[in-house]
Amino acid sequence: MYTKRKLTVAGIALLAMLVFVFVSGCGSCGEKLASEALERVAEQQAGGDVEIDSEGGTITISGGDENSGGTMAFGENVSMPSNWPPEAKIFDGAKPVMVMVGDDGAFGTFQTKADADKISSFYEGHFKSQGWKLNGSMATPMGKTLVFEQGDKNCTITVSPAGNDSDQNTFTITYAEEKS
Repeated sequence: MYTKRKLTVAGIALLAMLVFVFVSGCGSCGEKLASEALERVAEQQAGGDVEIDSEGGTITISGGDENSGGTMAFGENVSMPSNWPPEAKIFDGAKPVMVMVGDDGAFGTFQTKADADKISSFYEGHFKSQGWKLNGSMATPMGKTLVFEQGDKNCTITVSPAGNDSDQNTFTITYAEEKS
C-alpha cells in the first residue's frame, strides 16, 4: 500500500512538472528539469542509479547498482550497446529503433528495407551454423517467428513485413540466458 501510494504521488508530481514545463515553454531548461524528475522516479523503481540522456532524437536510460544493471535506448539515432550479446547478430543494414540489454538478456527492435523472407533465412542460417537448435517456427500473414535454443540460452526472432504505409520491415530479437 505504501509503495503504491508513493508511486502514485511520484507519478502525479512528475506529470504536473512536465505539464508546467511544456506550458511555460522553458526550452532546454524545461527538458533538464523533466529529465531529472524522471531520473528520480526511475531510480526509486530500479533501486539504483539511473541516467537519462535525450540527445539527438534518442533517449538512453541506464541504471542499476554493482549487482545488476542494464541499458535501454530508443528513438531516431539508437546505437548498439557494447554489451549486446554477440550470439544475437544484427542483420546487415538494419537500423536499431529500440534496444534493451540487462543482466540475463537483451531485446531489440530493428527496421530494414530488406525482404522479410531474406531476414528470416539469414537468422535460420546464422543460428544453425553456430550450433543452435531451431525449437519452433510459426508463419502467419502478420509475420514469422523463429525460436532457437543452445544450452541455457534461447533467442526468438520475429519478422514482420512492412505495412501499407511503410517500406521498412521490422524484426525483433529477444535473447535470454539463464545464469546460475
